[in-house]
Amino acid sequence: MSQRKIHLRANKLNGTNEARSFCSTVMVNGKCHYNNRSKYRFMASEIVSFKEFREIEPSKRCAHCVDNGLITRNKLRKMRGLEPVTNINDAFIAE
Repeated sequence: MSQRKIHLRANKLNGTNEARSFCSTVMVNGKCHYNNRSKYRFMASEIVSFKEFREIEPSKRCAHCVDNGLITRNKLRKMRGLEPVTNINDAFIAE
């Protein structure tokens, strides 16, 4: 049986929506849309915030979430005038 990976949350929770991971979302025309493929629906794996995701050991992280999360975090860093990074652990931005 394969090990369940921990996913990075892609959306902000406001009490009325459910957490969605970076690997279960797709970008269409610059907007994030939920990927309804059955593979990603009703994920049993944990979906955590960026701060929690950084503290998880790398072998337990979803590789797709790491890749997509790094791209998104570098876009935020660029908008704030910060240099891009190559490691998700270095991509933290104080909010």
